[in-house]
Amino acid sequence: MLRQGEPQLRFLLAEIEKLKQDFPAYLELLRLLEEAAKKSKGGRTGIAESWAVKALELEAEAKIIRDSIRRTDEIAARFAAR
Repeated sequence: MLRQGEPQLRFLLAEIEKLKQDFPAYLELLRLLEEAAKKSKGGRTGIAESWAVKALELEAEAKIIRDSIRRTDEIAARFAAR
């Protein structure tokens, strides 16, 4: 049962659900970029490598978001258990 801060918590939970739904698409994009980087040859290798670096950076950011979602879920569960 939510009490003080209920609107903010509901908003955060809704935002977390949106992120959870969008994540698979981001991860698929990363996979495709990585495949393209591996297949690239010639003058496009530098571009592919650049995209591969960006993909790795995005994956690191995705991990941070996943960890934050997990922690927020834990906090919300503790808050709801009160």
